[in-house]
Amino acid sequence: MNKYNKNRAFTIIELMAVIAIIAILAAVLVPTISGYINRTKKTNIVVQSRNVVYHILSSGEVINMDIELKELINNGFLQDYEGRHDLLQEDITYKSLKSIVADQEAINKIKIENGKIIEWTGENPYKKK
Repeated sequence: MNKYNKNRAFTIIELMAVIAIIAILAAVLVPTISGYINRTKKTNIVVQSRNVVYHILSSGEVINMDIELKELINNGFLQDYEGRHDLLQEDITYKSLKSIVADQEAINKIKIENGKIIEWTGENPYKKK
Protein backbone atom coordinates (compact mmCIF):
# COMPACT_ATOMS: atom_id res chain seq x y z
CA MET A 1 0.00 0.00 0.00
CA ASN A 2 1.43 3.38 -1.03
CA LYS A 3 1.03 6.13 1.45
CA TYR A 4 1.43 9.75 0.47
CA ASN A 5 4.48 11.21 2.21
CA LYS A 6 4.07 14.93 2.88
CA ASN A 7 7.79 15.40 3.56
CA ARG A 8 8.77 14.51 -0.01
CA ALA A 9 6.48 16.98 -1.83
CA PHE A 10 7.25 20.59 -2.81
CA THR A 11 5.03 23.29 -1.47
CA ILE A 12 3.62 25.93 -3.77
CA ILE A 13 5.78 28.54 -2.01
CA GLU A 14 8.96 26.60 -2.71
CA LEU A 15 7.97 26.16 -6.35
CA MET A 16 7.21 29.89 -6.72
CA ALA A 17 10.56 30.76 -5.12
CA VAL A 18 12.44 28.58 -7.62
CA ILE A 19 10.52 30.11 -10.55
CA ALA A 20 11.26 33.62 -9.23
CA ILE A 21 14.99 32.85 -8.97
CA ILE A 22 15.03 31.50 -12.53
CA ALA A 23 13.17 34.61 -13.76
CA ILE A 24 15.68 36.91 -12.04
CA LEU A 25 18.62 35.02 -13.57
CA ALA A 26 17.01 35.20 -17.02
CA ALA A 27 16.41 38.94 -16.63
CA VAL A 28 20.10 39.44 -15.82
CA LEU A 29 21.39 37.20 -18.61
CA VAL A 30 19.21 38.38 -21.54
CA PRO A 31 20.81 41.86 -21.90
CA THR A 32 24.27 40.36 -21.60
CA ILE A 33 23.60 37.74 -24.24
CA SER A 34 21.97 40.25 -26.60
CA GLY A 35 25.03 42.49 -26.22
CA TYR A 36 27.26 39.59 -27.26
CA ILE A 37 24.99 38.84 -30.22
CA ASN A 38 25.10 42.48 -31.40
CA ARG A 39 28.88 42.56 -31.08
CA THR A 40 29.13 39.34 -33.08
CA LYS A 41 26.95 40.79 -35.84
CA LYS A 42 29.08 43.94 -35.93
CA THR A 43 32.22 41.80 -36.14
CA ASN A 44 30.68 39.89 -39.05
CA ILE A 45 29.94 43.18 -40.81
CA VAL A 46 33.58 44.25 -40.43
CA VAL A 47 34.77 40.85 -41.71
CA GLN A 48 32.42 40.95 -44.71
CA SER A 49 33.55 44.51 -45.49
CA ARG A 50 37.19 43.42 -45.31
CA ASN A 51 36.60 40.43 -47.57
CA VAL A 52 34.78 42.50 -50.22
CA VAL A 53 37.45 45.23 -50.18
CA TYR A 54 40.33 42.73 -50.33
CA HIS A 55 38.65 40.85 -53.17
CA ILE A 56 38.29 44.03 -55.21
CA LEU A 57 41.87 45.09 -54.42
CA SER A 58 43.22 41.68 -55.41
CA SER A 59 41.42 41.85 -58.76
CA GLY A 60 43.63 44.80 -59.73
CA GLU A 61 40.69 46.82 -61.03
CA VAL A 62 40.72 50.58 -60.50
CA ILE A 63 37.26 51.64 -59.46
CA ASN A 64 35.51 54.82 -58.42
CA MET A 65 35.54 55.23 -54.63
CA ASP A 66 31.92 56.48 -54.64
CA ILE A 67 30.55 53.36 -56.31
CA GLU A 68 27.90 51.57 -54.28
CA LEU A 69 27.93 47.88 -53.41
CA LYS A 70 24.94 47.13 -55.66
CA GLU A 71 26.80 48.66 -58.60
CA LEU A 72 29.86 46.53 -57.78
CA ILE A 73 27.64 43.47 -57.86
CA ASN A 74 25.82 44.51 -61.05
CA ASN A 75 29.05 45.44 -62.87
CA GLY A 76 30.58 42.01 -62.17
CA PHE A 77 33.32 43.07 -59.72
CA LEU A 78 32.09 40.41 -57.30
CA GLN A 79 31.27 37.81 -59.94
CA ASP A 80 33.89 35.31 -58.77
CA TYR A 81 33.61 36.35 -55.11
CA GLU A 82 32.56 33.33 -53.05
CA GLY A 83 32.21 35.11 -49.72
CA ARG A 84 29.13 36.63 -48.16
CA HIS A 85 27.99 40.24 -48.18
CA ASP A 86 24.46 39.79 -46.86
CA LEU A 87 25.01 42.01 -43.81
CA LEU A 88 26.11 44.97 -45.93
CA GLN A 89 23.64 47.49 -47.27
CA GLU A 90 23.51 47.67 -51.05
CA ASP A 91 23.74 51.47 -51.01
CA ILE A 92 26.97 51.60 -48.97
CA THR A 93 29.88 53.04 -50.93
CA TYR A 94 33.22 51.38 -51.55
CA LYS A 95 34.84 54.34 -49.79
CA SER A 96 32.82 53.63 -46.62
CA LEU A 97 33.71 49.93 -46.82
CA LYS A 98 37.41 50.81 -47.02
CA SER A 99 37.01 53.11 -44.01
CA ILE A 100 35.36 50.34 -42.00
CA VAL A 101 38.23 48.01 -42.87
CA ALA A 102 40.92 50.57 -41.94
CA ASP A 103 39.39 51.65 -38.62
CA GLN A 104 40.57 49.77 -35.52
CA GLU A 105 37.49 50.92 -33.57
CA ALA A 106 35.03 50.06 -36.36
CA ILE A 107 32.87 47.84 -34.18
CA ASN A 108 32.15 50.74 -31.83
CA LYS A 109 31.21 53.08 -34.71
CA ILE A 110 28.70 50.81 -36.43
CA LYS A 111 25.02 50.98 -35.56
CA ILE A 112 22.95 48.02 -36.64
CA GLU A 113 19.30 47.15 -36.90
CA ASN A 114 18.05 43.66 -37.77
CA GLY A 115 21.66 42.62 -38.30
CA LYS A 116 22.39 45.22 -41.01
CA ILE A 117 24.28 48.51 -40.96
CA ILE A 118 22.03 51.52 -40.49
CA GLU A 119 24.83 53.96 -39.70
CA TRP A 120 28.61 54.18 -39.84
CA THR A 121 30.00 57.18 -37.93
CA GLY A 122 33.67 56.85 -38.81
CA GLU A 123 35.58 58.39 -41.68
CA ASN A 124 33.47 58.52 -44.88
CA PRO A 125 30.24 58.19 -42.89
CA TYR A 126 27.22 56.23 -44.06
CA LYS A 127 23.57 56.41 -43.05
CA LYS A 128 20.86 54.12 -44.39
CA LYS A 129 18.61 55.94 -46.80
